[in-house]
Amino acid sequence: MRVVLYPAPQSVHIAQVLTGLVALERQGSIDIGIGPRGVLPEALRLRHHLWADLEYDGTCRRVCFDMLDSTDVDEAIVRAADVYFKRGYTAEVHAASDWQVRTIRPYGLNYECFAQSLRFRALWYALARDDRQLPGVVTKMANGLIGRWQKPLGERNQLAVSAEVPAAERVMFTTRLWGRDQVPAIDPCVLERLNASRVATVLALKSAFAGRFTGGLVDNAAARATAPDLVVPDDTSRAAYIARMQRHLVCVTTTGLHGSTGWKFAEYIAASRCVVSEPLVHAPMVPLEAGVHYLSAPSAEACVAACDRLLSDPTLAADMRRANAHYYAHYLRPDCLLQRCLNVAMEG
Repeated sequence: MRVVLYPAPQSVHIAQVLTGLVALERQGSIDIGIGPRGVLPEALRLRHHLWADLEYDGTCRRVCFDMLDSTDVDEAIVRAADVYFKRGYTAEVHAASDWQVRTIRPYGLNYECFAQSLRFRALWYALARDDRQLPGVVTKMANGLIGRWQKPLGERNQLAVSAEVPAAERVMFTTRLWGRDQVPAIDPCVLERLNASRVATVLALKSAFAGRFTGGLVDNAAARATAPDLVVPDDTSRAAYIARMQRHLVCVTTTGLHGSTGWKFAEYIAASRCVVSEPLVHAPMVPLEAGVHYLSAPSAEACVAACDRLLSDPTLAADMRRANAHYYAHYLRPDCLLQRCLNVAMEG
């Protein structure tokens, strides 16, 4: 299969898609090319979107990967695609009209993922640049800079851990509060409830598990103004975060501002953690089952109870870790996820 990608604004949201495609190319399943900038209308070159033409056995389909957190879609944009993969997919929203049912498909869990390869780096740069043919010296300098930039990002794909590797019987939950100035489009009442719920969950977990709890609020202005005693040290190291997460048996996450399933959920699945989450709103291509892949907790009290259940029941915890390791290996690993997308796209 030939996969022709079209230049798009650089966004880490689409890195997982490109990582999966590069892996499939390395396996010999596809051949990736970069199409001319002028082929794709400017109106379609949207941030967090990646467009591709799939060519196989005389059939060509135009595909869009929409990696936005929200459920919002533009009818004109969707109609420009043969198949439109939506990260923030819900059947209630995206199966309401014929044009949606014909074109929109659920994507899956997304997380920040960069392949460790020169091929990924070259494609990442080629997608972002406006002029496909830069002078040789400029190209060499640019690739050198990207190589330096890519090096620390190389570790971002090192999430997978065997479900059989022991983990400490501890709970981890670090979350972010949002200020009105950061998200002015969100209803202030909704934002206040979201922040209050996250603070309540941190307090409940700290109280219930004391020395067996790690976490708090990410250090920002909203957290310092609301609950400064819950702010945790600002550790921006990706490697430190992954190592810390992989040591904990139970990891807690919340839904995002738009009801989205956050990157942490996918990261916890990849690391075969036991997951406690607020009820999921968005549906991935391959469903996740409450009680099997995660425990659903709609309140702070329910979150404490779910975490306690996992810590107290080694069989439940072991089964969940194995289920999540299986889900990652078959449905979430970038090459598996993108192969499934390509299959769905060519089926129409």
